[in-house]
Amino acid sequence: MDLINDLAYPLPVTVIAELLGIPAQDQDTFKKWADDLLGSTRGSSNTLPTDKDSEKIFAKVQSEMDSYFNNIIEKRRMQKESSSGIDLIDNLLRAQIDGNKLSKEDILAFCSLLLLAGHVTTVNLIGNVVRSLLEHPQQLKQLLLLQDNGNSHKDYDSLISSAIEETLRYRSPVQGVFRFAIHDVNIGGKGKEQAILRGQRMIMWIGSANHDESIFTNAEIFDINRNTTDTHLAFGHGIHFCLGSILATLEAQVVLKIILDRLHNLRFANEYKEELLRPLHGIFFHGVSNLPLCFEPNSPIRK
Repeated sequence: MDLINDLAYPLPVTVIAELLGIPAQDQDTFKKWADDLLGSTRGSSNTLPTDKDSEKIFAKVQSEMDSYFNNIIEKRRMQKESSSGIDLIDNLLRAQIDGNKLSKEDILAFCSLLLLAGHVTTVNLIGNVVRSLLEHPQQLKQLLLLQDNGNSHKDYDSLISSAIEETLRYRSPVQGVFRFAIHDVNIGGKGKEQAILRGQRMIMWIGSANHDESIFTNAEIFDINRNTTDTHLAFGHGIHFCLGSILATLEAQVVLKIILDRLHNLRFANEYKEELLRPLHGIFFHGVSNLPLCFEPNSPIRK
């Protein structure tokens, strides 16, 4: 199998579609939008995208998404709720802030954000955790030993969670984000100060911060026993903390458990060489476009 194309890529967009109550047959349309929106943030492998390049793509996709979701919202308002029950769009239509309901524009913007932010990042997380474990077989062996030796679910679940958190630190799915300075500030140590003026646009390198040796001992080592939950910045910080962090980690935990349970003797499909993998284009996301694997199915499948 190719982990990215066969599992990591289709799963998050399916989950988002179900959360929003969108018909399963529209999944391919969702995938196309996610690809195009990601494309609007891409430059070449070592350059930033230009505003002209990104604005044209984004405007086209945004128009298509707004039209699609606008029809869904109007139908929901007439039906009161979806045929399958109350979903996220239904809840957004009911939601109130200080007695005021959300505008259609607010709901449309939220749906677009959920698709972009909840798709590519989770694809990267799933791919990165499996890749990291296969590159560090002793770490993978720890998980398999806990799974096979009758240890408590609590111990196994805890190490699964720790493996996801360490992946978020070691191979952060999002490497950098744009921010604007809200006031003048000087950063850096003595003799290395850098002035940042109010209103200046900056790139905050999350990937670099998550390898800071002053925070993480042996930062360049992948260690699933490391406690990083409260220190890594993969999901941002403060008012910018990722809205979908719990969903992303839950998806990755469920996927990793199923992979370990059902795919015996999991390994890279070819003699592993990092240069054979195709990295995602662009400088803000960290992941690969392909991850070919071999395995034997466990028989019978454990429940």
